[in-house]
Amino acid sequence: MNRWTQLTLTRRAIGETVTVTQEQYGPTQGVTGTGTVTVSDYGPITPAQAEAYVLSLKGNEYTARVEIENLTGEFVYNSLYFELHTPEGDIVTASSLGPDPSLGSGEIRTGDRRRGTIMFEVPQGMTPDEMVLIDTDGTTTMAVWTLDQQ
Repeated sequence: MNRWTQLTLTRRAIGETVTVTQEQYGPTQGVTGTGTVTVSDYGPITPAQAEAYVLSLKGNEYTARVEIENLTGEFVYNSLYFELHTPEGDIVTASSLGPDPSLGSGEIRTGDRRRGTIMFEVPQGMTPDEMVLIDTDGTTTMAVWTLDQQ
């Protein structure tokens, strides 16, 4: 991840909606989609979420709600496209599993929406200050949300 790229993007507060255009790579290279992405309710996993989660937790899990609406083309989503970053340059990628309803992964067509929860297992002592959405290439920053210090 190129930290300089992040500095040129407008940071948004949690709860704000960002419009992004992605370009797909691999077999569908060149196909694009434009959609809106809203990240909300970032914070420590709730007792209800922890109770419903089937895997053992370490007590340092954070969750956020994500809503994606596809405006044009094909929009690919994946919980693994979300990362937490620290001022020191540390990165935590969202877990592929999250409390129900999990965001998961897939593709949505024009006019469709997907809502779900993403979860991060944040190492003890780490204090992320931003959440980043990366493109399907795995390196390009598409959106940045600032985090309240927990």
